[in-house]
Order: sequence, then structure tokens, then C-alpha cells
Amino acid sequence: MWGTLVICGFCQLWDSVRDIHRLCLSPAASSWCSTVSTVHSYPLSQLFVGSEGTLGVICCATLRVHRRPERESVIFLATESFPAAVRVVDEAKKFLQQSLRAAEFLDSSAMHASTTFLPDCTHPFPQLRTTAAQHDQNGLTFVLLEVGGSSAVHDAELCEVFLERLTDADIIVDGTMSYEASHLGKLWKLREGVPSALRRAFGGVYKYDLSFPVAEMYDIVQEMRGYCRHHASQFRADALQGKAPLEEPIPYVTGFGHVGDGNVHLNIALPTYSRDVGVMLDDIVYNAAIRRGGSISAEHGVGICKALRMDDIHSPEVLRSMHALKAALDPKGILNPGKVLC
Repeated sequence: MWGTLVICGFCQLWDSVRDIHRLCLSPAASSWCSTVSTVHSYPLSQLFVGSEGTLGVICCATLRVHRRPERESVIFLATESFPAAVRVVDEAKKFLQQSLRAAEFLDSSAMHASTTFLPDCTHPFPQLRTTAAQHDQNGLTFVLLEVGGSSAVHDAELCEVFLERLTDADIIVDGTMSYEASHLGKLWKLREGVPSALRRAFGGVYKYDLSFPVAEMYDIVQEMRGYCRHHASQFRADALQGKAPLEEPIPYVTGFGHVGDGNVHLNIALPTYSRDVGVMLDDIVYNAAIRRGGSISAEHGVGICKALRMDDIHSPEVLRSMHALKAALDPKGILNPGKVLC
């Protein structure tokens, strides 16, 4: 698993960029745009990481790469609440240390979606399987930890001792481990298959990529689930016309993501897709995220639509600096116009 999924072991891709060779459209900047950044200069290469092609054309990049672990293991856990899931990850960071590669979570609604709407996706804890009426009411939160190392015996013992510690401390409800490649994929599918499961079952899925401090990252999901439950009548008009399992709550709200770095994916599923509903939900979700001190864009960038929100999340001074930098490196404004900055 790559990208943000393995942030616990390898940090953000941002941190792995050692140099970028790029072509800028400003004659004043061309003299330094192809040089290697050092400790004796500003880290200019970092300006281009995440700039979404608005500051220059990247021709070549030098990255720090990591050797793939010889052995990979997955620990899949059930906890009674999101705070308990955060505690599990904290314990994993302390006990597993460098062996911990990924820390993911999915709530009960996300687990229900994967195990109900995806073929060949079974619940690892059948006794905890919920009904359509239960999954958005309980606090069950599931945690996936990926562990990588070079010694089969050492890794197995490490994972087993860690699972015993969690059980003895009464932090988890249940847990399982796997070292076989085929079973690892099935456990990962429970987490990574949530978007596909929602697309299979519902006509419209509204997706939000947000970030908060880890301990607070699930609050936005609970707030939106409460809002949707309270205003359910305004979403039900198209319930019989669109595509949705009639026994499921409408809207169907799920939360899952990267508990290692506070990146939560909030998905709201409805029977049909409506641009007007999307605009309404965007306003509600983004305003709530900003009010909570979070970011409305975590790993998926700003793009065009979120560029309209830059005034809400940055001060006038920051925006003036960003526009000045854009003008210096792209004086004609032809690099990805409309992205990041309007």
C-alpha cells in the first residue's frame, strides 16, 4: 500500500522529495529552477510539491525511496468507539515503532457497506455484524494496522504480543492477525473497498477529503450524521426513484480514513445524484470543517471547486503572498488556470 496509506512508516510523499527539476515561465526564475536545493538556500523545490501544476512544469524529480519489507502482516481490530481506536493506534506507535507501516480506520457504517454491498467481502467478526437499522447507531470502530519487517518469526511474535497487550488492557472488542498474502488483501479490501461498495449500492455519493487533529477527526462524521438524520425528509424525495437499498438509512453517512495523520474521508450516499444537493452539502460540510479548525483538502488537493473556498481558509495576507508568487513564476497566468487560486 502506498501514498498516505503508509504514512506511519514512510511519512508523507512531500517529505520524500529531494529535488525537482522544473521549467518556469518567468525569465527571472529560470536561472534557479533547475538547480538542486541545499541547506544554503531556500527549499525552492518544496514550492512545487502540491502546487498542482500552477507554478511550473515538473520535468524530473529525485525521490527518497524505501525498500519494501520482506514480510508484511495485518492486524485487524474492533473497538467500541473512535477514541478507543485512537488509543489503539497510539499504543501501536509506541510498541511496534518503526515496524508500523499503516494505521487505517473505518466506522460501523463503512464496514457494513463493504460486507453488504461488495461480493466476496466477509466480516472478520461475524458476531459484530450489524443490521441496516444498527450500523449508524453504534460506536463500533475498526482499525487496520499494517506491520512490515524482515524476520517472519520476530514479526509474528511482535504482533501476537501486541494483540495480547490490547486484549489484557481491555482496549479492543476483538482482533485478528494475518500473514498470508491472500488474506491480507481481503482485510485491506474491507477498508479500501468502501467507496466501491457505496457506488454499487447508491445512485449518488458525495465525497469529502478532510483533515483534523487525530483525536477530533471523527467529530465531523458524527456532526454530519446528526444533521442528515435531523433533516432526513429533505433527502427522501427521490428515494423511490433512485438507486439505494430501501432498508438502509437515507442519507447513508460513513467515515473512514488514515488515522495515522488525521485524514478522514466523509462519504454521504443518496439514491440519486443532484448538483443542487451537492452544492448544499459542500456548504454544510466545508463550513463545519472550517468552524472546527480543520482543512477542507487533505490528500486530494484543491483543484477548481475548492479554490473558491480559499478566502475562507486563508487570511488576506497569505492569499496576497500566494498570488505574488504565482505572478512571479507564471506572469502570463497560463499554468493550470483556475486551480488553487481563482
